[in-house]
Parts: sequence; C-alpha cells; structure tokens
Amino acid sequence: MVHAVNQPADPNPRHDSRQTGRAGSAKDFFYTPDQADRALPLVRQIAGDLIRLRAGIDAQTRQVGGLHDLHTASLTDHGTFAEELADIHDSLAADKIRFDDHVRELAQLGVVMHESVDGHFDFRAKLDRRTVHLCWHFGEPAVTHWHEVGEEAAKRRREINEQAFADSVN
Repeated sequence: MVHAVNQPADPNPRHDSRQTGRAGSAKDFFYTPDQADRALPLVRQIAGDLIRLRAGIDAQTRQVGGLHDLHTASLTDHGTFAEELADIHDSLAADKIRFDDHVRELAQLGVVMHESVDGHFDFRAKLDRRTVHLCWHFGEPAVTHWHEVGEEAAKRRREINEQAFADSVN
C-alpha cells in the first residue's frame, strides 16, 4: 500500500534546497509538536499497517514453526504440509517486504519506529539546541510527549512547550 498521497511538506521550515543544491534528507528534519501533529494522519495510517503486518508476520512465523515440527515428527511425507508451508513462506516473504517498505516510508518522513513495534513512534526534534524525540503512541490523538534520544518511551515526558521546540529549530 502506498501512503504518500498527501505527504506533508518538509517539516523543517528553515530547509531551503537552494542553499544546498539538493533536497535535505530525513535526517535534516526537525519537527515541532505542531508539525508532528500535522503529519499524524499519514503516520497513523502507516503505523496501523505496520502493527497489523507485525502481528501477521508473528502469527505466520509461529504457524511455520508448528508445521515444521509436525512435518518433522511425521513418519511419512505429507504433500499437503509442504504445499501449505510453501504458501505461508510466500505470504511471509511478501509481508516482510511490505513491512520494510513501510519502515522506509516512515524514515523518509523523518519518523522512527521503535524496534519492537510496540506502537511508539518518534519524530526528531530540537530542544535547547539538542536533538530529542517527540514521542507518539499509536491510538493517541496528538503528539503530547517527548524523550531524550536513546531513552526508552517509558521515560517519556508530557510537558511540551511548543515555543521551546520552535525556537530550537529557528
């Protein structure tokens, strides 16, 4: 599924491709809380797809393991298991490709998904001249938390001062 129908503009208002001669990369993006909120409709759609894909990949992986065990324990060769196993492997491979495509799409937006696909997504931001992450959890209506880079989402803080983030970008 392609999500970039209404892809938000470069969230960094200071970015000017005339200065560099090329468009900036996602690593150049620094969101303010307001810009992150404006990007949420697209990020929410991609995040939902990622969470559903991860659940499907996990279920298919368990199913493959069970079929392997069943096939190994059987004294005779069951063609049905081999066919089902091949179908699941094909579906699993396709889902993994779609999953990776969605992760890349988020990265192009400057959004990072937590490794565990626990529903937490980070938007790179600047606060007091240091890089931090605005943190959004799938299902939340807005971006209302932040945490230090490298800090787990469980330590996220709720106090967001839009002006402090905006001043750090300018």
